Amino acid sequence: MENITISTAGNELKKELLSIAHTAFVADPFLRWMMPNASSFIENYAKITFAMAGRAFENKTAYYAEDFSAVALWLPPGISADEDLLVSTLMSVIPESIMENMIRLGSEIEKYHPENCWYLAVLGVDPMMQGRGRGASMLKHVLQRCDQDELPAYLESSNPANISLYQRHGFEVMGEINVGNPVPLTPMIRESR
Repeated sequence: MENITISTAGNELKKELLSIAHTAFVADPFLRWMMPNASSFIENYAKITFAMAGRAFENKTAYYAEDFSAVALWLPPGISADEDLLVSTLMSVIPESIMENMIRLGSEIEKYHPENCWYLAVLGVDPMMQGRGRGASMLKHVLQRCDQDELPAYLESSNPANISLYQRHGFEVMGEINVGNPVPLTPMIRESR
């Protein structure tokens, strides 16, 4: 594992950090189900991600590797997505054919999402830098804080290939959410240690 320096970003680095995530998620099976058309994905990924996780920037819980190879957007306890912006963005982007499934998906996610937790909304590593421990370093950075705060960490894995990474860091599978998506969305929790 390479040693990396992790820093905190505010709104001034929003574009750069969303670009890292955009690159990391270009082949994500769940997100591409939501946006199967390549031009839609390119045009809308950052909008959806900002609506879901943008409050990390204002709460100083947006983290990045200083070489801009990795990003983690965490929402601290008591902070949630901008629901109005998220719904309006999804309504303008999601194909009509899966809209009913997306509504069901939101209801299913609510059943798993703990009230008082650190929520990992986005963890992405530039594909050119994957496999070098950057994702693990980004996770460890905030998991230490979760342990200090004695609060759980929660996420939904949108790619089955990433579940083992999260499990190595103490996350446990809570279930699977499948509302017509080609691969399940996997809610995971890590209790504080």
